[in-house]
Formats: sequence, C-alpha cells, structure tokens
Amino acid sequence: MRTARFGIILFCLIAAIAGLGFSRAKKRSLPPVPRRVIDLSTAITPDLPVRFWGHKALSNLGFADTTEFRLVQGDTPLYYSNAYWTLFNHGGTHVDAPNHMQRGAKGVDAYALESLVGPIRLLDFRGHAQDKPIELSEITALGVQPGEIVLLHVGYKPPSGPDELPSFGYLSKEAAEYLAALPVKALGTDGLSVDSFMRVNRLAADGAKGYETLLPVHHAFLPRGIPVIEGLVNLDALLGESNAAFVGFPLKVPDGDGSPIRAAALLY
Repeated sequence: MRTARFGIILFCLIAAIAGLGFSRAKKRSLPPVPRRVIDLSTAITPDLPVRFWGHKALSNLGFADTTEFRLVQGDTPLYYSNAYWTLFNHGGTHVDAPNHMQRGAKGVDAYALESLVGPIRLLDFRGHAQDKPIELSEITALGVQPGEIVLLHVGYKPPSGPDELPSFGYLSKEAAEYLAALPVKALGTDGLSVDSFMRVNRLAADGAKGYETLLPVHHAFLPRGIPVIEGLVNLDALLGESNAAFVGFPLKVPDGDGSPIRAAALLY
C-alpha cells in the first residue's frame, strides 16, 4: 500500500516538474512583441521623385520627375490585377549600397540583413542651421555607442518651388568619420541625403572632383560596408523614446546600387 502511494506521489511530482518545464519552455519560445510600431517610410507614388527631391535637383542630374505605375487588369475567367512599377531606387525612403558611388563595389544584395536591424539612437538636430555641417564636437557630446543605428532628425522639408534645391543639416566629414570608425551599425536621416546638395554644387563649380571630396559622408560609411539610409519620415514619433529598434530591408536586387525599404521603428 505504501509502495503504491509512494509511486503515485512520485508520478505526480514528475508530472508537475515536467509541466513546469514545459510551461517555462513555452514562455521562453515567445519573442518579445513591441508595444508600438512606427512607420518610417514615405509612400511610393508616381510623383515621389519630384515630391521628395524637387524639380531642380532631379533636372540637374538628368532624373525624371515621375515614375510609372502601370496596371494590368482583367475580368476573364475571373477578376485579377497586377502592376508594373518603374521605381526610382533613390527616391523616398531607401538604402544606399557601396556601388552607389564606387564602381565595382558591392551591391545592395550583399548587405547582411542583420546590418539593418538594431537599437536606435535618435539625434535631434531640427534646430541646427540648414545647409550647415553638424560638427564633430556636437556628435561626441551625445555619447553614441558602437553598434547603434544612428538616425539624424534634421527636419527635412522638400523644396517648395521648381528652382529650389534641397536644403538640410548634414554631418561634417570629421563627424562622419568618427561615427563610422566607432563603428555605428548604420546611419540614417530624414534628409534627402546624408551629404549636402548645396555643398556639392559649390565645390563642383569651383572645379573640385572625386568621391571623397564631394561626398565625404557617403565615403565615410559605404566603403566600410555600413548602410546609409535616406528619406526617413515620422522621426518625431521617436522623440523621448529610449528603447526602440530599427528595421528596414531592401529589395533583393543583384548588384543594385540602392533600394526602397519599408523602414519601421519597434518601440518596447
């Protein structure tokens, strides 16, 4: 009788331990779910290039103001809808690849997806003078850590007239080299570019040439394989948030020099 009771007790104890282990294993298997997801991407529309760049910048580089969205629809033997999109891969929210500015460098498909996921460090430079560099001292004072995805909030506003060039704050060469050498995991901005259009025009007019001279911020990051993300939106929603992760994956285009991304911030 005692043996039977002991067997029952032992069985119940083993079952309880097994159940506890199963419960813990089940709990551990659940990934953390963000309390909120912020969309950081602009809408892709036929007029996106001119809406985001303005006419003058596009015209100066020989780019079209619009892109084509062509629907192919039918009703037989049932309704269907497909589309051909002719996208401008550096319009709106996108990531640059190393071969964007360097012949023979790696394309956007070579980025490890892990390089586009990471903790956000938002740097608020909305009050910074337009078209003036953000200096090294301004960046070092903020305590950016290696492995962070740095997002520059410069408060970009697209050109309002056909003869106006885009204007926004941008990193100085020294500030860019500092962040790239840490290294940060990626650099993003809500500006049209991480380099200044006005600066490029001034230097080119004076006869300057070359990647490192004309586009020093791109040159600091892309040859090191650090993604450069441009054209983000909704960065205001990240102000005051201390625990947020960035995610934004490009289209898998072999040797593509850049790609639109659906960027988002996961708030925890």
